[in-house]
Amino acid sequence: LLGTDERVGRSRLPSPLPLTERLEQAFAAQAGRLPAHTRVLLLLAAIDDRGVLGEIVAAASAIDDTEPSAEGFVPAIDANLVEVDGARIAFRHPLVRSAIYQAANLLERNAAHSALADVLAGQPDRQVWHRAAALVGPNESVAAALEEAAGRARRRGAISVAIDTLGRAVELSEDRTRKGKRLLDAAELAFELGRRELVARLVTE
Repeated sequence: LLGTDERVGRSRLPSPLPLTERLEQAFAAQAGRLPAHTRVLLLLAAIDDRGVLGEIVAAASAIDDTEPSAEGFVPAIDANLVEVDGARIAFRHPLVRSAIYQAANLLERNAAHSALADVLAGQPDRQVWHRAAALVGPNESVAAALEEAAGRARRRGAISVAIDTLGRAVELSEDRTRKGKRLLDAAELAFELGRRELVARLVTE
């Protein structure tokens, strides 16, 4: 299940949660019977870290040829997959979120992450995570933006978030020297937390 930090956006979203094949097929089948525009909204909700309806609908407009609205969630609400709480959308069970994410193909996921990144232009830390998630190869400019986000996380005391953010920056690094610096910075932060095994791995890398 998602922890508090993941649900409120203070920590990086985990990889899709593992599902038993039976549950995955059941939830994916339910979502697959919904209208196409509803499935787009559901995928965006599955990768959005806060479930803000306005953000999700705005991102959907960049993907769907129609004019999306929050009413597009009604079929999913009727199917008991999601529920609305004020201006936010929430999955009735975390496994529904994971099933929807896993049912989408790579192009669909990348398009959703890119659309959300465009919507989150005024929120650089959240935006850069979606920019990074939409990539399939190294990108030094995004790596640099992640490094800056890691610095902000460190200054506010979110050391684990800073380590994760630097880790993703390392994955996207094109410049070997900057990659090495990011690895050492992450190792220093891991040392602060007493995570000796992680320190050793990062230094070795």
